[in-house]
Amino acid sequence: MHSLHAIDLSHYQNVSSFAAIRSAGVIGVIHKATEGKGYADPTFASRKPQAASAGLLWASYHFLHHGGIADQMRHYLDVAQPGAGERVCIDYEQADCTLDDLHAAVSYLRAHAPNNPITIYGGSLLKEHLGGQKDDLLASTSLWVAQYTSADAAAWPTATWQRYDLWQYSDGQSGGNPKSVAGVDCCDCNTFNGTEDECRAWFGATVLAPAAAPSTPILRLGDRNLAVLDLQTRLAVHGLAIACDGVFGPATERAVKGFQRRSGLVVDGVAGPKTWAALTA
Repeated sequence: MHSLHAIDLSHYQNVSSFAAIRSAGVIGVIHKATEGKGYADPTFASRKPQAASAGLLWASYHFLHHGGIADQMRHYLDVAQPGAGERVCIDYEQADCTLDDLHAAVSYLRAHAPNNPITIYGGSLLKEHLGGQKDDLLASTSLWVAQYTSADAAAWPTATWQRYDLWQYSDGQSGGNPKSVAGVDCCDCNTFNGTEDECRAWFGATVLAPAAAPSTPILRLGDRNLAVLDLQTRLAVHGLAIACDGVFGPATERAVKGFQRRSGLVVDGVAGPKTWAALTA
């Protein structure tokens, strides 16, 4: 038997009483806000204050599609309007999505919502794409793993995340127990990997201090580090076709030059302060 700490919802679920959900011991709700470049869940805006009035904490998620990541993330933030410290989640389960898509989405949120902690939701697709490799950019986020089982713990990509924070153990039909909660019809059920106080903090019950300004080291051909990966994902957000692998090779140099050229900067292929400033503007 799992502790049911959170449920995730969309317009597909009929909610009869948020007060009943809270009385059942649920701490928070993660609600779908958006999908792709233009869809907004029609129940998101009205349910947020209803959940808050019942004493439930709130987070949102975006269902990621392949391509057009900047447009998708802009749409997500426009609809979700997350407050300072409120958690934002990226749902990574669309079959044609790539890790480059996910990297670009994380980088966009880092740049445009720096005070909102980021969580990645994923199951088999995420595990398949990561394999046994460590992904440094994703390792800086929180993991919400999906695995429907009655086991005591979930399996997750341990090379990237040392732990998962949230586990979606049931879709309301298969998986562990409990599979239901008063106040809502069939819904996804989640348990937090920690204490109830830690779960509240995870949702953003405590307002976080402003995030530190991103590091902007001078990068050039031959560099290999996490800063290069950050540079590559920011270039991808700006529409440059580039692999996000943390290696500053000839392709990355060409992408930097292309960005510098269209931004009216000195075209030298070196990512210095002016290039970083343009990328983060």
